[in-house]
Amino acid sequence: MGTRTIFSFMTGTFLILMTSLITGTLTILTTSTGTLTSLMTSTGTRTSLMTSLTTGTLTPPGADMKPGQTDGPMVPINKMVPRSFLTNFHSGDTVSAGAPLLLRGIAFGGDSGVARVDVSTDGGKTWRPAELGKDEGKYGFRQWQAQPTPPGPGKYSVMVRCTNENGVVQPDTPNWNPGGYMRNIIESTDLVAA
Repeated sequence: MGTRTIFSFMTGTFLILMTSLITGTLTILTTSTGTLTSLMTSTGTRTSLMTSLTTGTLTPPGADMKPGQTDGPMVPINKMVPRSFLTNFHSGDTVSAGAPLLLRGIAFGGDSGVARVDVSTDGGKTWRPAELGKDEGKYGFRQWQAQPTPPGPGKYSVMVRCTNENGVVQPDTPNWNPGGYMRNIIESTDLVAA
């Protein structure tokens, strides 16, 4: 039931295999050295996907530009950036004030492994290290958890940031480009302690 995803990084080839257990649909997306080659479905239909990747997407360095910008140096996207997610709470959830709160999530180092994950419960004013799960390798997602205690009733803004093994830290300000490439701003989840 649902979707099964397998990631494989071998000799520069990235393969995503998604199998829907409900419909039996098989989708294979293959890239080799960063170029998307095809999308194949179980019906044998070959579909062109993300033409911009096939032709080589160019963005300003860091994929950051101003709306409407058309000039300046443009480079191919040649790396991924660190990103982290809180996975067991949604904005607006209510938690118990004064009781330990188990926060869990995943982090991705981008073009290198996850070195650390930090958690803030005060909107980014202070940060504490999270406990990291098993290191699945350079391109693997890494689980993390932290157990802060909301001191009293009120609203708390939980933020999570990843630092990769190259020392690159998720930014607290967003980049902008028309395609949304390399978006990795630290996101916030608002919880209410009662």
